[in-house]
Amino acid sequence: MPFGAATRAYHRPIVTVQQAAPGSNVIKVDPDVLTTRGANNTIDWKIDPNLANHQFLWWPSNGIVFVDANAPFRCWKQNEQLFRCEGGRDDNVTMKYKYMVTLDGTPVVPPLDPFVVNN
Repeated sequence: MPFGAATRAYHRPIVTVQQAAPGSNVIKVDPDVLTTRGANNTIDWKIDPNLANHQFLWWPSNGIVFVDANAPFRCWKQNEQLFRCEGGRDDNVTMKYKYMVTLDGTPVVPPLDPFVVNN
């Protein structure tokens, strides 16, 4: 590796669906707040393979969307079970970015809006 080159940091949160109340399901992300450092991050959100019959998939273009249009992450769907984002900030300023998690499946679950903290 060239002198001064940043090492890529990999983060692999797991996305699952849990019953909140009878007839009501919610999306959960573990960890619920993800902390990244610097600009060289890869975040792979993976749908929990233990979900019955793999009944939940990522929406084609908006499975993970950062609410702030200036968030330093670019995101795309890798496959039905994996959504990837890359980026971050490298200016030693701690920022908190809200993002939306949206799944397609049965039963329908409302989107979730957790955070990525980048410092």
